[in-house]
Amino acid sequence: MDGIVLAGTASNVGKTVATLAVARALSEAGYDPIPAKAGPDYIDPSHHAACIQRPSRTLDTWMQGVDGVRRNLQRATRPSTETNADIDVNTNINTPINADLVGDTPINADADTTADADTDADADTDANIRTQPEQLTHPVAVIEGMMGLYDGSVTSTAATAVALNLPVALVVDAAAGMQSVGATALGFQQYAAHAELPSDVTAVVDDARVDVLGVIAARAHPGIHADGIEGSIPDGMEWFGYIPPISDLEIPDRHLGLHMGSERPIPTDAVAEAAETVDGEAIARAARPVARNSDHPVQGTADHPTHSHTDTPECHTDTPECHTDTPERHADTSAHHTDTSAHHTDLPTRSPSRFPAASNKTTPTSPEDPTIAVAIDEAFRFIYPATMERLRELATVTTFAPTAGDDLPDCDGLYLPGGYPELHAAELEDSPARSTIAERAADDLPILGECGGLMALVETLTTTEGETYRMAGILPGRVTMCDRYQALDHVELVASDDAVTASTGERHRGHEFHYSTHTFPTNDTFDVAADARFAFKVTRGHGIDGDHDGLHVHKTVGTYAHRHAASGAFDHLVEAARRYATGP
Repeated sequence: MDGIVLAGTASNVGKTVATLAVARALSEAGYDPIPAKAGPDYIDPSHHAACIQRPSRTLDTWMQGVDGVRRNLQRATRPSTETNADIDVNTNINTPINADLVGDTPINADADTTADADTDADADTDANIRTQPEQLTHPVAVIEGMMGLYDGSVTSTAATAVALNLPVALVVDAAAGMQSVGATALGFQQYAAHAELPSDVTAVVDDARVDVLGVIAARAHPGIHADGIEGSIPDGMEWFGYIPPISDLEIPDRHLGLHMGSERPIPTDAVAEAAETVDGEAIARAARPVARNSDHPVQGTADHPTHSHTDTPECHTDTPECHTDTPERHADTSAHHTDTSAHHTDLPTRSPSRFPAASNKTTPTSPEDPTIAVAIDEAFRFIYPATMERLRELATVTTFAPTAGDDLPDCDGLYLPGGYPELHAAELEDSPARSTIAERAADDLPILGECGGLMALVETLTTTEGETYRMAGILPGRVTMCDRYQALDHVELVASDDAVTASTGERHRGHEFHYSTHTFPTNDTFDVAADARFAFKVTRGHGIDGDHDGLHVHKTVGTYAHRHAASGAFDHLVEAARRYATGP
């Protein structure tokens, strides 16, 4: 598989639209576009998946390591039966992931196999980016960057490009410039010699160079404007085309970033129009083979989960790493930890766990298989495809939609991912799953709630309008929404004890981005020092109280941190579910 990275000069320059236009241009040129996103974003990948009809991979060297991002991207070329259902994770969250969604149809092929092919041929011209199997000539990964090319400290778009040994196409907002676009491109190309890359990337990659080899001009008008920009591109750099200003390409945003692709998908005809002035063949020629895993995998990968990583660089970041381009992406966080003593190399490590081929199991293959319930609906949206793959490798996965009135299904473990519970608090309060989850938690059902999942597990949730709703009440305290984000960072956690998703001393990496605060009860029956149990100490980031994350009651853990499958957290969750299923 070849690939190319689309990097911006800054946030809000049109990277997402450029990514979709490039994917469309590649598809029309006969290539198979494979979408991915640098950094831990959930929202931009939802637009990739909605338009390209293929799950978009998350590539984050901080959370996955160099070999981890390589492996994660290579997994995208596996047969559709391994990842087809995960399109739902990024796009149609109203439909639970189940066996009916998993078949032999290629991911970006026409899903309607009952219609006559000749009848559908014309319709497919205006459909989302879908290529029939016989037309696929070569997969090309199209990786959307995060923020500006060099922005970030523990990871960046530049770090991702270097880790994958891929060239960079620079997306420049040309709305108010012409020859200056060429000057900007030249500056970004030459700055590569001065760029400081994360040490855990340069320690693995022999020739760690950022190669800016071409330009895509965003918001450029046809004619004199676009021609002038093309003429300004320095010798030796490629001109890949431009994206004209089209009103339908604008995506509305809200407090956590853009609306999801399932809510406000970019119109297909607008993407098709944008792709008309992008040279898909030139991009395919510029793309290079994606680097494969080293012979000796490093820590912080799918083979060596990041909880055993001990060479953590200690520095701050200004990256709102969990969502998409918003003005807040430039804001610095105020509650970082830089305690270098937290990175001693004598912490316990777990034996490496291999990631076998995903199986998308929907029924147990052996009596020992536990069942993990995963909430996927309007309130719980933020799930990485790799996480669902990992859960299916290890367990039977069943999904349910609490906001739609679904009760908790029969299961041996529960995963409540992040999302927007604050927008659907009334439905969560009325859901039968709320009381059932509380009852099962008291019975020691293993439960992991991340960010929005944490919010659903506490006693109450108060919205920015001042309305308070009852939640599951398993974890002590209440959550209150704020008008401004409260935490925004890549994080690192060290497990304080054995608590469902980690063993004592394990180090897990993730990210946090939330607008809520957690406060403990103030009544006489609750003493914070004595009664609050945390699963993790925070060595980078903010967590729940600035020093800890992972409130822990019974076998329930709620974190503000989002963790990738490479952390090993979901392996632990499945093992806890297995023990629960077999009994004492």
